[in-house]
Amino acid sequence: MKLDMAMLCDAVSIREGLLHILGGGITRIWAEQFPTAINATLALRMLIEPEHAGESHMVKLLVQGPDGEELGTFNLDFGVNPGDGQNPIDPVPVPLAIPMGQVALPAEGRYSIEVMINDEIAQSVWLEAALRPQAAS
Repeated sequence: MKLDMAMLCDAVSIREGLLHILGGGITRIWAEQFPTAINATLALRMLIEPEHAGESHMVKLLVQGPDGEELGTFNLDFGVNPGDGQNPIDPVPVPLAIPMGQVALPAEGRYSIEVMINDEIAQSVWLEAALRPQAAS
């Protein structure tokens, strides 16, 4: 299994094996106050080798704070079968959309979402959380 893509987005839907992304590439969250939720969805696309398509697969997401503290984890256990018309030698693409709103960011700073496959970091997605500047009166 290989991670092909990971991105924070405003919204993600999946249709016919495709990721439909709105506002992809979020790297900053403006908050009125802290703690604040990550009001975004993590879009992932995995590639599964055909010989492993019938097996169970596990992906772990680890949300870390500026000092490396663990703020939340997600364990994704899934299976996949090659689709109709799939070339038997091509990897099977697996799109995933994970809402991140249940994770609270406690303060301003740089946070990371570590996407792990078999306990190895496949990709880090970072984001900066900051207080929204007040409009001048």
